[in-house]
Amino acid sequence: DISDTAEIVVKPLGRLLKSADTFAGATIMGDGRVALILDVMGIANRIGITTSERRSSRAATASTEATDATGTWRRLLLFSLGERHLGLPLEAVARLEEFSPADVEMSGHRAVVQYRGEIMHLIDLADELGMPSARVDGQPMQVVVYTDASSSVGLVVDQIFDIVEEHVDVTESADSHGIAGTAVIHGQVTDVIAVNQILRSAVPAIFATASEVAA
Repeated sequence: DISDTAEIVVKPLGRLLKSADTFAGATIMGDGRVALILDVMGIANRIGITTSERRSSRAATASTEATDATGTWRRLLLFSLGERHLGLPLEAVARLEEFSPADVEMSGHRAVVQYRGEIMHLIDLADELGMPSARVDGQPMQVVVYTDASSSVGLVVDQIFDIVEEHVDVTESADSHGIAGTAVIHGQVTDVIAVNQILRSAVPAIFATASEVAA
């Protein structure tokens, strides 16, 4: 039975489940259920209909991933602001959404949307990082939903264009607000954003650290 198609964020299964080669990951559906993502090539390997070379290549990739799991093997969501390429850790992403400008309301000085029975704050990353935006007024907004415990916030970007899972060397940045470092990904210089730093700056009342609350 085929029930629907949907754009989703695929979460990795984790190192302990790498041997489950018939599954590529999992996602959380709109009703809260967890759905496993099938790996077609993994299924083909399991029933023996792929070539030995392809199986060897897959094994080599898995071995490299295991070696790099505690190093610089990263899973990143890639997006753009103006002509700049940026990325953020996939672990920080709950969902990808698109909102019409008509959905946006104001609460105090902050733009918000009604989202899944809650009021979700929107953070314009271009404004927060001091970068130009290429968004066109009146067009739907691309939003990355970040969830921490019971709080969610929407990070507004220009365009979401890829998810990568590869070995990346990130050069740390100590001077730029909200930028954790820079790397070359798919031939493009890409800034990796520091999500928690941005959230603590933009909405401190929601995403303050425990020490900040205590102070």
